[in-house]
Order: sequence, then C-alpha cells, then structure tokens
Amino acid sequence: MRCAQQSLAQLRGHALPLRGDILDALQSTVIKEALDAPAPWASQGLLGDQHHPVLREALLALTGEGGGTCTPTRPCRRWCMTWQRGWRSAS
Repeated sequence: MRCAQQSLAQLRGHALPLRGDILDALQSTVIKEALDAPAPWASQGLLGDQHHPVLREALLALTGEGGGTCTPTRPCRRWCMTWQRGWRSAS
C-alpha cells in the first residue's frame, strides 16, 4: 500500500501523500470486489450504509481536526519522525 500511496502522490504532484492519496491507495489495494457506490471522498455526499465498511472506517479514522505526536516516554519510530517532519514543513 505504501508504494501505491507514494505513486499516487507523485502522480498528483504532492510532496507527501495526502489523505485522498492514502484512501485511494487503500481502496485499490484492499478492496477487490465491485463497489455499490463511488468512494465517499469522491463526492460531497454523506457517508452512508451503501459505502464499503472498510472505506467507511478508514474515512472516519482519517477525518477530524486532531493531530498526534509521539509519546516522550517511548522512542519514536523512524516513519513517525519522518511523517512529523514532513507534516510540519507542509503546514
């Protein structure tokens, strides 16, 4: 999935994968059956029962205003530090 999201971000001209890149990569790598409705982020429609449960949960997990940091009591993983540096520079 990482390769897919990085490729989508690059194709779309993003320095880092954005939420849409991550969600599209998830959809293309995890869901193999036909969808009953377009992806929820592809339109301004409301999230509903017609959307695939994996897409619903992923969208809910990536929606909101919150941001996180690594806990100071545990060493931060390299990907977490890389993401935080990229996120701060993009802000």
